[in-house]
Amino acid sequence: GWWEPFLPGEARVIQRALPSARQEEESLRGQVRDLEEKLETLKMKRNEDKAKLKELEKYKIQLEQVQEWKSKMQEQQAELQKRLKEAKKEAKEALEAKERYMEEMADTADAIEMAT
Repeated sequence: GWWEPFLPGEARVIQRALPSARQEEESLRGQVRDLEEKLETLKMKRNEDKAKLKELEKYKIQLEQVQEWKSKMQEQQAELQKRLKEAKKEAKEALEAKERYMEEMADTADAIEMAT
C-alpha cells in the first residue's frame, strides 16, 4: 500500500512475503479439503465394498446349499434308477417263470390227454 516506501527494508520484505504466505496457506487449505473429500469417497466406497462382500458371502452359502441339494438329488436319482432296473429284472423273471409254468401246464395237459 501507500505506506510501503516508509517501511524499513526488512519490513518491506516481510510485507511482500505475507501475500505469498497467505496464498500458500489457501493452497494448503484447498489441498486439505480435496484430501478430506477423497477420504470421504474412499470411506463410502469401503462401506459399499463391505456390503458387496457380505452379499457375496450370502451367495456363496446359497451356492453351497444348492450344490449339496443337487448332490443329494443325484444320489436319490441313482437309487431310483437302480430300483427301477431291479423291478424290471424281477418283472422279466416273473414273466419268464409264468411262461415256463404255462408250458409245463400245457405239457402236463397233453400228457394227461394222451394218458386217457
